[in-house]
Amino acid sequence: MKIFKKIFASALCLMLIVSVFAGCSKAGEADKITDKTMLIAYTDEVEPFLYKDKNGKLTGFDVDLFKKIYDNVKNDTKNYEFVKVDKDYKVGDDVAYTDKDGNEYIAYTMIGAVKKNVGSVNEDFSFTNDIITDRIITVTKSGNNISDYNDLSGKKLAVVTDIAKAALDKNATIKNNNKNIVYPTIEDAVAALDRGSVDAVVTDEFSFSPLETAEKYQVLNGSLDEISYAFMFKKGDWVVDNWTEAIYELKSPEYNDKDEFTPMVEKYFGYNASSFNYVPSKTK
Repeated sequence: MKIFKKIFASALCLMLIVSVFAGCSKAGEADKITDKTMLIAYTDEVEPFLYKDKNGKLTGFDVDLFKKIYDNVKNDTKNYEFVKVDKDYKVGDDVAYTDKDGNEYIAYTMIGAVKKNVGSVNEDFSFTNDIITDRIITVTKSGNNISDYNDLSGKKLAVVTDIAKAALDKNATIKNNNKNIVYPTIEDAVAALDRGSVDAVVTDEFSFSPLETAEKYQVLNGSLDEISYAFMFKKGDWVVDNWTEAIYELKSPEYNDKDEFTPMVEKYFGYNASSFNYVPSKTK
């Protein structure tokens, strides 16, 4: 029978996570996975959250954020390892890694563009506070006669990305009162807006905000939908608050003399895509 090991030697089972990643350094990536290794799980590479660079090294916003807070959340682990898992992997329950001796290790945290508020995930798992939020926005040319969503009736809308289309599908009143044209890229849609071929562009903020010409346009107040991203844990895992607080400390000048969190967000997303909002339960 295989021996089950858990990364945190605790009856409450702290956290483990997933991805194959080479590394060194005593407090960094593991040379060998042991029962003192924190496993960090991920399923797919999704830029800019988690992906391999040109050298095949795993990088991205979620990876860098985890590395920044590891010392504050490691508990009795000595190092960490990223391990790739299947899409149906259940954090805190399923085996994430099996070594050559048959020892099995469980991951208790999942990162890498993990979405909240989708299906039953909020009921099935626990999450940190929202870290990143991608809003589905509507963009028009500055100075036109469209000032809010009520003015869109009878207009031609350029729709970019599947998530923008899905958000528009949820807003039947807007969708049914307009002619909607799907464009493959934000650049194509904005070009159509400039030509006057469409009156507005429905897209996600991740795509639009980094554009250098974004200041030429106006974004309508409100959004058609919001996609929240966070780190996932086993349902009821008490360490979730520790991780949320570690992110807060990274962001708060009270702990680091400066905000180290927001520059990371802007580096990877091209603008401040963070929706992180946390009030610590106690003052340290």
